[in-house]
Formats: sequence, C-alpha cells, structure tokens
Amino acid sequence: MTVTAELDDGRILVVDDRARIEGWPLSWESCLRLREDYGNDLEIGPKLREWARQARGKSVEPASPVQRVAPTMWEAMQRRPYQVVGARRIGETRNIGIFDEGGLGKTAQALAGLMESGNWEGRHLVIAPRTAVTSTWKRQIEQWTDGQVWVALDTAAKKRKAMAGFLNAETGARFLVTNPETLRTRVEKFCPKCERWLEVSPKVIPAEHVGQNHKTPWKIYDPRNERLPIFDMEFDSIIGDEVDRYMLGVKTRTGGMTLVAEGLTRLQGKQRIAMTGTPFRGKEHNIFGILHWLDPVYFSGYWDKFIGRYFLQVDNGYGIEIVGLLPEREAAFGELLDSYTLRRTRAEVRADLPDNIDNVVWVPLEGEHRKQYTAFEEMGYVRLGTDVLQGLGVLSELTRLKQMAFGAFDIRVKTLTPKSSPKFDRILDMLQERGVTTKGPTFGDMKYIIASQFTENLVWMERELNSKRIATLRIDGSVTGGDRDAAVAAFSSEGGARVLLLNTGVAQSIDLDAWCDEMFIVDETFVEDDQNQLRWRIDNRGQRVAVRVYHYLRTEGTIDERIAEDNLDQAAMQNELLDGRRGLEVAKRLLGRAA
Repeated sequence: MTVTAELDDGRILVVDDRARIEGWPLSWESCLRLREDYGNDLEIGPKLREWARQARGKSVEPASPVQRVAPTMWEAMQRRPYQVVGARRIGETRNIGIFDEGGLGKTAQALAGLMESGNWEGRHLVIAPRTAVTSTWKRQIEQWTDGQVWVALDTAAKKRKAMAGFLNAETGARFLVTNPETLRTRVEKFCPKCERWLEVSPKVIPAEHVGQNHKTPWKIYDPRNERLPIFDMEFDSIIGDEVDRYMLGVKTRTGGMTLVAEGLTRLQGKQRIAMTGTPFRGKEHNIFGILHWLDPVYFSGYWDKFIGRYFLQVDNGYGIEIVGLLPEREAAFGELLDSYTLRRTRAEVRADLPDNIDNVVWVPLEGEHRKQYTAFEEMGYVRLGTDVLQGLGVLSELTRLKQMAFGAFDIRVKTLTPKSSPKFDRILDMLQERGVTTKGPTFGDMKYIIASQFTENLVWMERELNSKRIATLRIDGSVTGGDRDAAVAAFSSEGGARVLLLNTGVAQSIDLDAWCDEMFIVDETFVEDDQNQLRWRIDNRGQRVAVRVYHYLRTEGTIDERIAEDNLDQAAMQNELLDGRRGLEVAKRLLGRAA
C-alpha cells in the first residue's frame, strides 16, 4: 500500500491508494507519527518535505524533552521514528514493559523515556546482565547523555565504593548500574520488640514472643552483612534489563521466588521499566512475574485469580498443571498485555533489514555414538569405560540425552567429556569452506560463533580447534569480569581469533555482529527464548546491515528432533500473542527437512 502525504491549506493531507483521505495537524509530531505508521510506504510531497526540512532545523521550542536534554541522541532517533514513539509511551505510562525484538534499541528508548516522563534529573538504578553493564549501559549513557554512571560489580568493597560515589552526587542524572546477583537477598520475619530474626532459628524464638501480639513484618536479612543500602532508599527509576531471567516463579510478594526476585520486588522506585524481547520464557503464565513487578499493588495476591481467569488447569495425578491459555480468554489476555507493555518487531519498523537464513544441518547417529545414545535412551544409564552414567529423574535424563546427541563420550574425573562428535566434524568442514582452517583459501576476515549450552562441549571443541592451530575465544560461566569484556572486545575488533565459543546461558545483551554474520548452534535448550537471545547477538544490532545465517546442528533420530518441534510451537505461541493480534504474519522456522 502506498500512502502520500502533502501540505494542503495549513494541514497534512494523507491519501492512500484507495483514495481514502485523512487530514492531519501540521506539526513535526504528525510527521513522526506518519513515518511510524506507514514506514517506507509513505511518500512525502515536495511542499511538506520543504516544510519539514525547515521545521526540523528551527531552534525554537524543542519537539521533545529528549531534544533539549540529549540533542545528539534525539537526532539519531529521527532515523528510527519507532524509538521516538517508544520513548513517548514510556513517558506516558511510566511503569511499562518494553518487549521489542532484539536489536531495536531498547536501551536508548529507556533513557529517552526517562526524559519524556520528566524524571531525568535524579537517581536511577539499572539491573542488567553482567555482560551488558559496561559494554551497553555505561557506554550508551555516556555516549548519548549527560548522565553520570557508577558501576557496582565484583567484590563487596567495589560495590560499596560505587554506591558511596552514587550517593554523594547530588545533582544531575545519576545511574547506579549493577547485575542481578547484587539483589540476592533473604527476606525473613523480624520482631522489633524481641529484636530477633524469627525465621532464622525458629527453635530459639523467645518465650515472651510466643502467643503475644508482637508485630513480625517481613524484612530483608543479609547474613553476611554485605547488602548495599539500595533497599533502604527510593529511586527515581528502576530499569530491569532482560528482566524475564530473574522474575520467573514470582507469585506473591513474600516467598516462593528466587533470591534475586525477592530483592527486585522490594526495591522502591517512582518509575519502573522492564525490558526484554522474550517475556514468556516458553509459557504464557510466566509473564505474571513482570506484571507483578510493574504494578505490585494491583497484582499483589493476584496469582490464583490470574491463573483461574486466563488459563486451563488440569489435575495430572501429581498436582494441578497449567496447560495453556483459555481460547475464550485470549482477547482479554491480549488487552491486559497491551495496557502494560509495548512490542514491535523488526519486520514492522526496520524495513531496511534483510531476511535472515536458518540452515538446518542434519548429522547421522552412527557407530559408538549410536550405541551409547540408544543404551541411555532405553535403560536410563550407559557404561562409559569403567564408569556408569545414569540420569536422576526425568529432567536429568532429558538433559543427558540432549548432551549425548552431540557425540560419543568418556567420563574423566567425574566429568562427561566428548571424544568424538559428528556435529563438530561438520562444523570443521564448514569452517574450512570459509577459509578458517589452515587448509583452503581465505574468504575475507569474517568471524564465526559456535554456541552450546554445555560448557564441557565448548571446552572440548576449543581444545580440538587449538590443536589444529585455529585460534579461539571462549565465553562461558567460568569466564567472568575483565576476561569476558576482553573476549567481547577482541571478537568485535578487526583481526585476531576468528572463532568464538559461546555458552547459550550467558548470551545476553552483548553485541557480536561487528565481524560476524554466521553462527553454528550445536544444541538447543527446551526454551525457544534462549535461542532468540542467542540469535540476537549478531542480528543486525549495529550499523552494519547484512544477512545473518544460523546453522542448526541436529542429530537424526535423537531428542534434537523433539526439541526443535517444541521450540517451533513456543515461537508460534509467543509471536501470536505478541504480534499476531496486530495482524502480523507469524513466521516459523522450518525443521530443515521436506514435508
């Protein structure tokens, strides 16, 4: 559809290809909204283009607080009008979830949203994955704004020093940026009259407390006395980046949640912004934790009503299981999401981005690999040399099957260690085709990521690659602090190692696309959102627009097939709930085999 906008008698006349006519007020705001609504389908007439050019160059009253506070960022946002709309929505709603797909600039929108809400001058707390604290938040705050940043990471002493600097600053926009682990805390009952933590040692509750009307409020308890005073103050805003990761399991205000979630729910902030592109984590009801944090008054004690109102529940013989969203309640559930969240996809707002390619590579299950895998699948255990590997429960068995789909294994010092892998052999062939190995021609300087959720597999592949004189970098849970930042910087720079081994679980909020267009995904988790986060690490997040290629390595006749099918279903569910209601086509990745 083509839409034409032209200046006509003091207003903007909008005409579509069906001759439908609308009149819009003549303002810069209207121009931004038109570009947001119609994207590349909008054709601007010469009169309106000239008016817009002059209006954009005027230095009179700024069109937005962002233009006044951060003019450089405002200028950059004009090239992505959807960010202007997102910032305005944050300013209007204040407590909101920004669920845009990865690579659309949620960080910039959050910062601009604080300006739009008139909340810029003050104290702000940012909770972000360790990899994003410095490389994303500190960098962007200092690049685009006049905000001051204190990073609270690593040791308790370093955190307290950052906190002291943050509290001593009295003017301007002040940001304390830390990781979720800083929020780990215990919440126990404390009796001011008895001056005791009553839940720490129930057997020593004083007799004068028993049966008395002593108040026992829930308070934060830090047995190591390392807690920062962030729970004792009110912030002007709290921003939770990738908040879905630490708000799972939240049902009530007290108890039944992780220590990080306990801490986050007790932070006091005048404005709350939840950011993630994957809010469901594979199940629709997981969104409750984020909603509970955005509006703790409305959702306090609401878990049972929430589940009863929107979801089908069945008794599976072991307890009540939440099966899925009730079909007749889908519309109401969508309205609930719309009132608290904003979601846009790249297809909607970035028509300049090309379609990516999913390439599924099936490898055979043969020889010793087949023997080990089949034995474990049929009996729940397998003998590996002089040791026996067995699963402890259903989830453990499924996880082991997923790991064993990689290749044949040994047990070395009680660690499951690969000794061969058809997936890795295929990756080696593909790397050779791309000139990464010592054989064959060199095709440019592009770099490649090999991703797995199992650190043992990454370590083994690193050793095998290094033995073939292929330089590598590795980022997993054991690579922390400055070492992780150095690995990200090295992979994002010209030259050096061309292969990065990346653990799926730590692939959050880091940009790795400067020299990388291809990723080899060795195994998939049971949650499709993990694969989304992984893909977004190279998915056109920077200024270099290019087609990204994702190679999914799957072993035939193994649990890989089932996981792929389940993840497709999860992707369809999430896309339908977040995007299908807006009339967008739900794209599914193919399994890689002909129907």
